[in-house]
Amino acid sequence: MHITLLLLLATSSLPAQQAPLQFSLLSLLYLSLTPAQASAIEANNAAYTQAQRAGISRTLDSNRRISAEIQKEEPSADVIGTAYQELETLCRQRQTALTDLLQKNQAALTELQRTRLFLLRNTALRQILSSRLVQLGLATTFQFRPAVSPTNAGFLVGGTGFEGVGLVEDPRLGGIGELFELLGLSEEQAGAILSAVKSYAEDASETFTRMIDASVELRRSLAGGSSDAGSLAVEIEKLRREIANRQAGLRQQNLATLDETQRRRLNELLTPFQAENYLYESEAQRQYLLEVDLPHPDRPATVATFSANSPEPQPVTYATLYPGGSRVFEPYSALRTCVAGPQ
Repeated sequence: MHITLLLLLATSSLPAQQAPLQFSLLSLLYLSLTPAQASAIEANNAAYTQAQRAGISRTLDSNRRISAEIQKEEPSADVIGTAYQELETLCRQRQTALTDLLQKNQAALTELQRTRLFLLRNTALRQILSSRLVQLGLATTFQFRPAVSPTNAGFLVGGTGFEGVGLVEDPRLGGIGELFELLGLSEEQAGAILSAVKSYAEDASETFTRMIDASVELRRSLAGGSSDAGSLAVEIEKLRREIANRQAGLRQQNLATLDETQRRRLNELLTPFQAENYLYESEAQRQYLLEVDLPHPDRPATVATFSANSPEPQPVTYATLYPGGSRVFEPYSALRTCVAGPQ
């Protein structure tokens, strides 16, 4: 997960040197930009980057003041707080400028190109958050098994376990809050889903434990040549079916809390997509055709990135899986930059 987060964070920075947009994979294989379109977008990007140079210098200065102050024996909350506010103001200004740039660049595309571009939105984020749907009992990772007949009575793979469903200790961690935000859930809906997952996990725990115990006994039975293997295998399958039925009930209960729009968003998260879309989305973000992170009033415009050369252990304190990274304030070893590039 840490590697994925770092890769996603990297998409927010514009490299000093990169191939002309016209000859990028995004243009050649996906959007089919004309030379005129590529030139217009590159000109817009160059003007934006130039306009942000002074702001970048000021964000670095604020970071230096934070780092110097927080390492003192008695750090000044006023000094640090002022620097954080300066950073937030600078980043919000940059966010506004970036929104204008995205609109200009997207306006340079044809309607068909824009449609294809928007299909790339949240490709990496969808992959991360879709796994949280399973954890919350809103989706399943396993296909329904076909009915057994003389023609398909081959090997049946048993043992679904919890299918990833589990307790959520704090919905602000691990992407759960971001999933609720993306689906547009109210506090009441989110609370109902979390409560249902907790009840399910508590009710199914004893059954699941017995299934594991029976599996251990089965392995011992096979190793020892005991005749109990058959009865144990049947017991395991019955327990598996019991858990699968409970999971189906959980999914039905949780899905019933969603409205039509929220169900559509959920299905969009689960829609398969081509692996190369990761590369296309990343390129579209570097070329300021797509946003790296969607602005939200409940999240600051600043983001924390850790220094790889920090002498102290890096605490796992980030509270989001959005490409923008952390939404909490870390110690001096973290560098605070703007969600809106360039960094």
